[in-house]
Amino acid sequence: MNKALLKIIALLLCTAFVLCGCAKGNEYGLSFVAGERDATNYIYFDDDSVVYVVGGIMMAEIDGESISLQSALTESKVTLAEILESAKADAEEEIISVKNYDDGSVEYTYDNFRLLILNTTDRYIYFIPLELNYYSFAG
Repeated sequence: MNKALLKIIALLLCTAFVLCGCAKGNEYGLSFVAGERDATNYIYFDDDSVVYVVGGIMMAEIDGESISLQSALTESKVTLAEILESAKADAEEEIISVKNYDDGSVEYTYDNFRLLILNTTDRYIYFIPLELNYYSFAG
């Protein structure tokens, strides 16, 4: 499937999620769009963190615009710190579930993806499909 078609499908799905209210409590309208099942794509890094998406792409809804999370982060439309704070707030408000692991890793589960922070150093951050979880990476 070519990238242009994948982006169009992702935008349509993201719009559908927002319109049906699936993004409730999800401040940045994050949604996962499935792609190559076994692909792990590095999408962003800064001095403190490296962000990966496994098995698809992440979309965001920022200021009424559907945009890939990679673009939103690289164009500074949202920061990683804002996304992590939003996830913590959603978990505190019990909008999403959260699991804390013995090694310090944290896993936030949204409607159609998980946000996995390995070892809470906020260094390695993964957006993964629901069929994967912490144990898929803890090896």
